[in-house]
Amino acid sequence: MTQWVLAATLTFCGAMMMLTSCTDAIGTADNPVNPNPPYDPADELAKECIAVDPNNSDGYLFLGLAQCLKDNKKEGLDNLRKAKELGDPQADALIEKYSK
Repeated sequence: MTQWVLAATLTFCGAMMMLTSCTDAIGTADNPVNPNPPYDPADELAKECIAVDPNNSDGYLFLGLAQCLKDNKKEGLDNLRKAKELGDPQADALIEKYSK
């Protein structure tokens, strides 16, 4: 049960991180672009997911994405490659995007 709850929470956190990333990148009329979006909660949750199930690619994918978005591309790409190694179908596109 704990793994299911962590996986569901990680999925929700990933979706919120993506949404936050989009709104921070474009801003809104009453909320200009945030130069430091809050990805630290995503990092911590992804690390917790990895600790619970190190063979689940989702934790590595979300950790890698959060790290790349914080301009920590070396570690981020390493985690995205680990997600790819574990079979995540989204990892290739993210590796390509953040390798540039």
